Amino acid sequence: MAITKIYACRYWNATEIKLEVNKTYKFSSTGNWKDWFVCCGAEGYSKTYLKPFEAYRRMPQAQWFSLIGSYGKDPSNFFDLGYLIAKQGGHYTATHTGELFCFANDVPCMYWNNQGYIELDVRQEN
Repeated sequence: MAITKIYACRYWNATEIKLEVNKTYKFSSTGNWKDWFVCCGAEGYSKTYLKPFEAYRRMPQAQWFSLIGSYGKDPSNFFDLGYLIAKQGGHYTATHTGELFCFANDVPCMYWNNQGYIELDVRQEN
């Protein structure tokens, strides 16, 4: 079991949590963070007026401010933890071995206006 804080203003949050390939984990989160004036949890949010900018998010297919995980800092390994927590009970089977890094899904140049943190709880299931 490990609990770590994921800060909205950090481009990368190192968790010091090592995920191992083919092992299943249960992720959960508490708290809220803020994107300028929009407050949300790890599941992120959607706003119609931001639709033209969605393609510029670090993970375009995920919600604004969804909690994103990655093995190391490799964009090809991004996965949407916010969606997994909100829609699939937080269960995830690791596809790689490596340190878990996390971030709030935002446009790369816009982390300056982000505030707060969420607490991420990671437990190995098998």
